[in-house]
Amino acid sequence: MHASPKYLPQYTFADYASWQGDWELETDWIVADDTVVRPDIAIVCGSFPERHIVEPPRLIVEVLSASTEEKDRTAKRDQYASQTVECYLLVDPIGKRIEAFQRDSANGGFHSLRSKSGQDLWEFELGANCVAKLDAASLFRF
Repeated sequence: MHASPKYLPQYTFADYASWQGDWELETDWIVADDTVVRPDIAIVCGSFPERHIVEPPRLIVEVLSASTEEKDRTAKRDQYASQTVECYLLVDPIGKRIEAFQRDSANGGFHSLRSKSGQDLWEFELGANCVAKLDAASLFRF
């Protein structure tokens, strides 16, 4: 049994490898042979993956929409926490807000950092020589 929880739809690496069209593996994260996910944005520290992401990204961003919000807040959050993703951001383009969660190594899940409005600057220390900065004002300038 694999340690990753299963969520529908569930795609495998073999599915992605055999499909034509949009399934480009450069942006996909191959969690395991039976689990492939495609975060909206993933930050990987260190060398750039040759074909696809194989190690847990240090930071993942999901952009909320009416069709994805529930899955982003539950299934994907649980999946990313179980795979030791350090930071998880939910971006609400309508409400112009960012919710950030940081890995809590004591319980294996995420704990919430304070939400910020579209005028704030985020800075995430993701490891040695790996810092991500997000200027929310620039992000929501539409």
